[in-house]
Amino acid sequence: MASGTKSIARPYAKALYEIALSSDSLADWNLALKELLFIAQDADVLNLLANPAVTKEQKHDFFSSVAKEACASFVSIADDRLSNFIKLLIVNNRISSLPMICEIYEMLMNQHNDQANITIATAEAISEQDIKAISALLEKKYDKSINIENLVDNEIIGGARVITNQSVIDGSLKNKLNKLTLWLRK
Repeated sequence: MASGTKSIARPYAKALYEIALSSDSLADWNLALKELLFIAQDADVLNLLANPAVTKEQKHDFFSSVAKEACASFVSIADDRLSNFIKLLIVNNRISSLPMICEIYEMLMNQHNDQANITIATAEAISEQDIKAISALLEKKYDKSINIENLVDNEIIGGARVITNQSVIDGSLKNKLNKLTLWLRK
C-alpha cells in the first residue's frame, strides 16, 4: 500500500488501539475490525457507500446496523464506540482505508502482546511439523510468540518468500531466476 494510505490509516488505528487497550478488549476489536472489513468489501455495501443520493447519515445507519449484528458476540465492545468509529470513517470518507487500519491495528496489538505474524510463501504446503519447528526457532531468536501462515504460491517454483510486517525476504527460485535473467541481459 502507498505510504499516503498508511499515514491516513495510522491515526485511526492508533486511536482504536488506545481505546481497546484501555478497555482490555484488544482481541475483540481486532475481530470487529475484520468483520467491518468483510462488510465493507461486499459489492452491495460498496454500491450503497458510493451512491451520492444516499446521505452520510443513511450510510452510517445502514453500516452500523449491519456491523452491530455482525459484532454482537464481542461483548467488550460498546455499541456506541463501534457506531462512533463507523461514523468517523463514513463522515471522513475513510471506509476505503479499513484494510490498512486493520493491518496497523493488528501490528500494534501484536507488538503489545509480544507476537509477530509471518507469512511463508512456498510452492508446496509446509507440514505442520515443519511450521512448528520454524516457529520454535524464530520464537527463540526473536523472544516473542510467532504466528506462521503458509501461503502456497505455484509461481515460486522452489525456495520460500518470508513476509513480516517490516520486511520481505525473497529466497524463492523464481526471484533468483529473475535476478539471473536481469544480470544476463546486461
